[in-house]
Amino acid sequence: EQLRYVVANAATARVIGVPRECILGHTNEELRPGSQWAALASEQDRRVLAAEIVQGEYPGPQDGQTLHVIKVPHRDQHGAITGIIGIVRDISEMVKLEAQFCEAQKMEAIGRLAGGLAHDYNNLLTIILGFAQCLEPALALLPESLADLREIENAAKRGAELTQRLLTFSRRKPVRAEITDVGLVVGNLQSFAQRLLGEDVAVRADVEDTLPTVRLGAAQ
Repeated sequence: EQLRYVVANAATARVIGVPRECILGHTNEELRPGSQWAALASEQDRRVLAAEIVQGEYPGPQDGQTLHVIKVPHRDQHGAITGIIGIVRDISEMVKLEAQFCEAQKMEAIGRLAGGLAHDYNNLLTIILGFAQCLEPALALLPESLADLREIENAAKRGAELTQRLLTFSRRKPVRAEITDVGLVVGNLQSFAQRLLGEDVAVRADVEDTLPTVRLGAAQ
């Protein structure tokens, strides 16, 4: 009835984070006073003393700890409940790995979505560029209109470059390494990053003019 430990092994000491010799004869509240785990474990024990079996995953006494708990009543030869038998397994690492796996799956799904959108977007840009090029001869004698057409073409080309980055991100397009000016890549990404971050964040690139060229996949 007092919910005090009468038997505890070395694994119990590791889970609670208290030396084994300090566990026997003490309650959960005495071992971890004021903790969420102590209150939860004591509530589980009271349920078991009322002939209930407790099983599930619960937070442990140590930070970031998750425990798989099984608690059953201990009965004497007459069937009367005389105590509690608890089996506790620390599954913190498994829970962490499951969370990382779910995050990886989510990123893979985002990559597939980005690839599909980029592919459709690229098709639209191809049509825009094609019609713009068809209009060039007709506007040859209209300098102002031809300049506007050039702006349309340049915007479409910049959009096409963006789709290549998205396709690379989604792994739908193989990376092609080439001799590249890193400063130019960073400069192009500056405006891209600014649009992503919004107006309340200032993006500044500080690149040395004398950086050597390198061989890399610029789209990455």
